Order: sequence, then structure tokens, then C-alpha cells
Amino acid sequence: MEAVEKIKKTHDMLLKNISIVNIGIFSPSNCSIVDFNKIYTPIEIRKIPLIDVVDGNTCSLIKFSGEAFDKLPNALGIVDAFHTAFEEGMTRGCPFVSSECVVRDAVSKNLCTEVKISPSLDPVYIDVIFSKSENRIFMETARSIHEYGKILFSHK
Repeated sequence: MEAVEKIKKTHDMLLKNISIVNIGIFSPSNCSIVDFNKIYTPIEIRKIPLIDVVDGNTCSLIKFSGEAFDKLPNALGIVDAFHTAFEEGMTRGCPFVSSECVVRDAVSKNLCTEVKISPSLDPVYIDVIFSKSENRIFMETARSIHEYGKILFSHK
């Protein structure tokens, strides 16, 4: 009976996608670790010392066609936010994982450059999960969180 109840509860949940965040590996433009003319493969990326970003399960956000790097052996640091990776990478003068929207200003000023890789990294999907509820106040709050999230993660 308990398993049936858990399935029913799962069916009562709603998943809303707020945004798709494109990520990449970036580096200060004066970094000597990276050859900016080279196109790096996933195997070569594992060998680059960089600041990695991990999810809530401490697994790297770096994924190539769904294949994840659980841990990067040469990671100089591990953080849980793109902004932190950007700040650490720029401060330490080393490559870092980040999102295009975080580094946009620094790239436009030639302070940092995207490291060319093939294939490109999979994007990160930002979702909100909430319970289907007949409670009007709860649903209004959930919808406002969803709308705020779409604005917050907008790339425009």
C-alpha cells in the first residue's frame, strides 16, 4: 500500500522548466594553462586544472552528451555556483566552469575567453517542482515563483 501511495504522490507533482542555462569552460584571457587556438576533447578537459561547479550531489555539472564527470581529477577547486567559479577563476588566473550569462560582461571586455571544446557541454536545466494543489493561495505563490524564476534566468 505504501508504494502505491508514493506513486500517487509523485503523480500529484508538477515540474516547470524555468530556463536552460548554457555552460562552458572559460579562462582569464592572459592564462598560460590554456591554448586558446586549440579545440579540447572531453578527455583533455579532464586533465586541465580548473574550478569546477558541482550539483547538490557533488557531481560535476560538466556533461558531454549526457555523460557526466563525477569528479575531475585535476580540479583546483570545487564550488556550487557559477558566480563563485567565475570569481575564483579570475582571481586565481585559471580556467573555470561557468554560464554564458555570468561571464558575458568579462568576455565583452576581453578579460576572459571561452575555451573551445568539442562536443560542447550539455546545458543545465533549471526546474521548479511543486505539488498540484487545490489551495488557491499556494498555487498563486507557486506561479509567482515560477514567473520570477523565468525573469531571473532570462538571457535577454
